[in-house]
Amino acid sequence: MDSHHLMLRRATAAMIDYGLYFVILYVYFRLFGIENADGTIELHGFLHLTMLALIWIALFPFMEDWFGYTLGKGLLDLKVISIAINKRITFGATLKRHLLDPIDVLAALIIVVVVWRSETPRRLGDLWGKTKVVRIG
Repeated sequence: MDSHHLMLRRATAAMIDYGLYFVILYVYFRLFGIENADGTIELHGFLHLTMLALIWIALFPFMEDWFGYTLGKGLLDLKVISIAINKRITFGATLKRHLLDPIDVLAALIIVVVVWRSETPRRLGDLWGKTKVVRIG
């Protein structure tokens, strides 16, 4: 598979994963949030912040640690692997990958150009976590 096709699959997988995450956040806010007069919803307290972080950890780092892929990657036959030969991806590596998700999203244009032009398409999180995403199907 050429790198451009892989990038498109990865972007689609990310949209599926974060789409699911935002649906879960929406439901969580509707169930546990406090609606203001202007229609906005707020959450108050450390417990809610902890729950939102745990949901994120379960959907991204834990899923990749357990299965090697998130739901979106699994649907598109992609898997995260360690670049070290014969080494299974670790929770620490996948956590590193996803801690850089906000930077990857905010700097998407620059990253797309850098990754698109590279020989093997890898995000900043992949570089830091020493991982890559490959097609398994």
